[in-house]
This record gives sequence, structure tokens and C-alpha cells, in this order.
Amino acid sequence: MASAATILAVLSSTAIRLSAYIFLRWIPGHHAPPLVLTSALVYAISFFSIFTSTTQSEKAAPISNTRSSSNGRLRSEGDKTMGVTAEHESESSHFPWKSAKEPAANRWLGWTLLSGLPDSGSVLWTVATVGINVILCLCVADMVYRAPVMYPSHDLSFARVGYISDTTASLLVREPDTRQLPIFVSYRNAPDANSHVSDDAWKAAGKVYWLSNDTDYTCTTSIQGLKPASRYQYAVSNNHSGHFTTAPAEGQLPSGTDKLTFLTSSCIKPRFPYNPLSHPLSMPGFRHLAQWIPTLKASFMLFLGDFIYIDVPRRFGSDPETYRREYRQVYSSPDWPSVSQDLPWIHVMDDHEIANDWDRNTTAPYPAAADPWNIYHTSINPLPVSADA
Repeated sequence: MASAATILAVLSSTAIRLSAYIFLRWIPGHHAPPLVLTSALVYAISFFSIFTSTTQSEKAAPISNTRSSSNGRLRSEGDKTMGVTAEHESESSHFPWKSAKEPAANRWLGWTLLSGLPDSGSVLWTVATVGINVILCLCVADMVYRAPVMYPSHDLSFARVGYISDTTASLLVREPDTRQLPIFVSYRNAPDANSHVSDDAWKAAGKVYWLSNDTDYTCTTSIQGLKPASRYQYAVSNNHSGHFTTAPAEGQLPSGTDKLTFLTSSCIKPRFPYNPLSHPLSMPGFRHLAQWIPTLKASFMLFLGDFIYIDVPRRFGSDPETYRREYRQVYSSPDWPSVSQDLPWIHVMDDHEIANDWDRNTTAPYPAAADPWNIYHTSINPLPVSADA
């Protein structure tokens, strides 16, 4: 019968592998990391107990290759057969999960890798099965801690468009390097291949003299006096640029079509599903979306919430800076430019911008959560229809 340590080792190893796989590939919930850590501690203790007891048993019961005959002389143990039998019986007593009926070469490899138990006959596969659990634990830790600790994105510098009307465009700029001040914003006509524009000179749209931590080093500029259904290019003096197309005049549809196309999406989380070779701030969904943007020719993205997941897989604080870091990390993603340089985004707030299943109105931590929401999204969203909206 298997010992308690053997049962605990198998169960804890299985818990590590199943919970880590679900966490890294399916659901990055906050319950998984503590479960993986607890299972890893149980596994380490039980594995060490099995290993030490096996070593002590082997030292206490060595296998003899000779035996004494009745006349006092030493002879071979039944043509070595009895020696082999005794050795196998001793091994089975040390490792009760092994079977005497099946050769180790046929079964031990798969069972060792599957169960997480040590194999007395192979140091290599014992190290391999332990290594699987160690690597999974490290991947979970990497998923939880690497981005928040190593990528706070304080140096993020970027520009993006928000709400675009038929005559105006909202532009958000972030620049933490005050040596770039003042920042100049310019725009010009940018015709596509099927149109012709005689005026493509750059025009001044505004100037930014001051940025501070009060707004996380951001500011909002509105480009005015634009023409409906026209394509423009904008440029910011801190080396950022992009394109946008103004909305058609009120009551009209985009030229050459009988429909208005826009995109909707929600729920983004950096590096999920997890890939250890990906950038910690990479967005697999952004890469997929970028392939469709040229084909769909959408007028804008209506993002329906959960732009950040403040409490998934772990909440690191409830202060404004913790919330701001989450927004900066999304905008610092190497995949963000591919879905924003030619597509305006407007935003709706959902629960994970505050806390999971939030239903407590404006109580804490809502004020801290609203700080970066207003800075990065409300500032370039459409104006409310009514004053109390």
C-alpha cells in the first residue's frame, strides 16, 4: 500500500499542473497562484520524505550476491536468479507504486513524468518530473509579478486619438520627459489613393507648455475646423503621429457605402494566454485585431470595458498610482500602435476598471480608479448628452 507521502506527492503534483495550466491558458483568476504555491510546498515536503526514506532503506538493507551453503562454502545464488529476485523485492518495498510484473523500461518513464514521484532507477527522469513542476511554478510567478514589478511604464510617451466628430478630433498626449516641452501638435490633409487634395501643408493645432504628475504627464488637445468625411494626419513634436478620418456630416453615411461600420470589444489582459517567450506587455488579441482593421474599414472602436484588470491575477494596491500603472502598461504594449494609429477608440467603464463585480457606487476604491479613467479615457470620449450623465 502506498504511503501517505506518496499519495500527497501525487495529489500535490497533479494540483500544481492542472491549476497552473488553467491559470496560464484559460482563466487567470486570483485563486490559482495561492493554490499553486501551497501545492508546491506540500509536494516539496512529501517528495523529500520519499527520497530520504528510500535512501535510508537502501543503506539499511544491502543486496548480497552470494550465500553460504550447508557445508560452509560460498556458492552462486541459483545461477544469479535468486539475487535478481531479492533485489527486485527490495526495490518494490522501497517504491510500493512499482509493479513486479512490468519492466521499468516499459512503464517507469511515463509514470514518473505523470505522477511527479521519484524513480529509483533513473536520476534523469526524477529530475525531469520535478523540473516540470518547478517550471510551472516559475511561469505562474512570472505571469503574476513580472509586468507589475519590472514594467511600471513610467517612461511611456505616446499619442492617440479618441472621439472624432465631423469637424473635430480629440487627441491625448503623454510625455514624462519635460525636456520635450513645449510640445507642438500639427495636422494636415492626408488623402487616400483614390482622392486628391490640393492642400497638404501642416497646420498648427495647439501647443502644450506644461505637464505634471497631477494628470500622469498627459494632456488633451482638440483639433478644430476639420471637414466631414475627410482623412487627416496628425503629428506631435515628441515624435508621434497617426491618421484619422472625420465622421460624415450629420444624417449622412461614409462616401461610397450604405452602412456605418464600427468595432466593439472588451476584456484585455497582457500576455494572456501566457507565452513565456512573449513580451510581458504583449496583447495577442491586438495582433489578431490588427489583421482585420484594414479589411473591415471601421470608423471607430467602441471598447465596452475591462480595459484593465486591476485585481487579476492579483491586486497590488488601491491607490491612484496602482491604477495608473495598469493603463500605462496597456498603452506601453508593443501591440498597441497596430490597433490605434488608424482607428479612434472610445471607452465604456466596466467593473474590472474598479474591482470585480463592482456595485458600491463611488465608495473607495472608486475615487482612485476614476483618476486614471478620467485622465486617459473620459478626456477624449464624446461629451455627455446631458450634464448629469
